[in-house]
Amino acid sequence: MRIAKACHEAYPQKPIVWGGVHVTFQPVESLREKFVDYVIIGEGELRFPRLLKAIEIGKGFKEIDGIGYKKESVGFTHDPDELAVFESKETASTGGVQLRVMSSKREIIEMHDSDGLYEGHIIVRKRGLSVDLKRQYVRAVSARTMPLFVAAAQRNELMLQTSRGCNWSPTSCEFCSVAGQYTETDPGTGKNRSVYRYIPFEHFEHEIRCIYATQPFTFMADEAENSSWFLKDWRYAELLHSLGITYHWHDPRILDTKVEEP
Repeated sequence: MRIAKACHEAYPQKPIVWGGVHVTFQPVESLREKFVDYVIIGEGELRFPRLLKAIEIGKGFKEIDGIGYKKESVGFTHDPDELAVFESKETASTGGVQLRVMSSKREIIEMHDSDGLYEGHIIVRKRGLSVDLKRQYVRAVSARTMPLFVAAAQRNELMLQTSRGCNWSPTSCEFCSVAGQYTETDPGTGKNRSVYRYIPFEHFEHEIRCIYATQPFTFMADEAENSSWFLKDWRYAELLHSLGITYHWHDPRILDTKVEEP
């Protein structure tokens, strides 16, 4: 928040976009901050570029799922067609599903994907389908991000994903930061559902080999929620073993166990 405030003060005409777990669960609360212009709920690979395009051309906001914005958001064009969503009674919301948290402040936590109009000036759009990682995966390693991975590899603190979501309770834990972050709206029923997907081995291998060729390393953390696909497809472990890389799974049940061999 300190960084966002400073950016807003230094560059008041530049839109500030927030994403991640917090805004996925608290989109309305986040948009109440005057220095937050847009929020992206859930995965951003497809939504973020679409949002940037809408800001660039000044329209198309109401066609993007999984975002939130305000009348006063920097970059939002007051086109009559776009402004209509703030006047439609059909989008009016009474606050959606909320949970009261036991605390001294008696805080209200929103249910993520609180679709509709809030307080007359905040729009939150329910997200649609999740990213198809077999066809739409955006590789983490690129010319721009390589210096970051090299720096992590030098410290033996590299982390890469092999999966997204939870494979153990895909329908009942939508308020978990894992399952809730990777939730999609079933187009048939209109209900939320958590989805588990694995990053194809070919993408994982490409990224590991690119980093290793630039900066060899001997240890990494595997961001695999519940690790089920990593355990099912041994190619991931075999690749790391062939390069002399030990690893641990990012899974509370594993308790940071380092695995020397597959």
